[in-house]
Amino acid sequence: MLIFNTTYLVENEFYPQWINWVQESLIPFMMSTAGFSEPQIAKVLSGESVKETSYSVQFKISDKNALNDWMRQYGEDFAKLCSANFGNHVLFFSTMLELISDDK
Repeated sequence: MLIFNTTYLVENEFYPQWINWVQESLIPFMMSTAGFSEPQIAKVLSGESVKETSYSVQFKISDKNALNDWMRQYGEDFAKLCSANFGNHVLFFSTMLELISDDK
C-alpha cells in the first residue's frame, strides 16, 4: 500500500478558499480516479509563520503501477487544478510514501 501525499504551503488569507476547494473539488476528483481511498487532511506543525501554513493531503493507493498510471493520465491536470485556482498563493509538491505498518 502506498500513500500519495501532497504538501501545500497556503497563504493564510487563502485558507478558507483552499480548504473548500480541497473538500469540494480536489478530494472528489481524486476519489473518482485510479482507486484512491481514505483521504486525509493534516496541518504540518513544523515551523510557525504569520503569513502561511503548510498542510498535507494524503490518499492511499494500492501500488506503484496504479500511481504511475494515474500520474501519466491525470498528473498534469492535478497540477493545473491548484495553480489555476490559487496561482502563487498556494505552492505544492507531491511525494509517494510506502506504508510500512497499517494498524487496521
